[in-house]
Amino acid sequence: MDPNWILKPNYGKSLVNTLSILIVAKTEFCKLLSEAFIEAHKRRNFKYKLKSIICADVHDIFRLASEVHVDFVVFVLDTRNKLCLEHVESNLEFIDKCFVCGRMCLVNANPQIALSEMNVSVESIRAFRCKYDMPLLNANIKDVDVCLGLADRLLNLVHANLGVELSTSFIPWLISDHNIDVEDS
Repeated sequence: MDPNWILKPNYGKSLVNTLSILIVAKTEFCKLLSEAFIEAHKRRNFKYKLKSIICADVHDIFRLASEVHVDFVVFVLDTRNKLCLEHVESNLEFIDKCFVCGRMCLVNANPQIALSEMNVSVESIRAFRCKYDMPLLNANIKDVDVCLGLADRLLNLVHANLGVELSTSFIPWLISDHNIDVEDS
């Protein structure tokens, strides 16, 4: 494989005050999640710009532009497609190993579907997640409010892993999908 076709965090020019997130999926989920990222970013009024890049395959990014800076990669799984895990695995060949250390994650885009409609088992997804040591988040991306909540959670994950200053605590978002009440002592 040509080493020039490996996506590295420092590939291209580093963009000052810009966080770049690459969303990889072969479905309409890319556009929906990208829009949610932008809305979540606006609502939280961060001091930096957010750039969302979408593509069906990681190697497409090299065709999109000669220089692209990527800080974090989100792989979106469509469990109706029996080849979704193989698609992610084939894309990992084009990503530098340093992304494995907290710079990428998996999103199950349709956890609400019936088991009879799933062509990938929950056990297979968990095993894949463990094999590559990637966080897995579940959210119905087609539901606008749920997708916006997912984008918030992903931004918290990105901030925690990349050391970006947070305006809110990330811990409750990562440990539960439910509201957590903290009582003052």
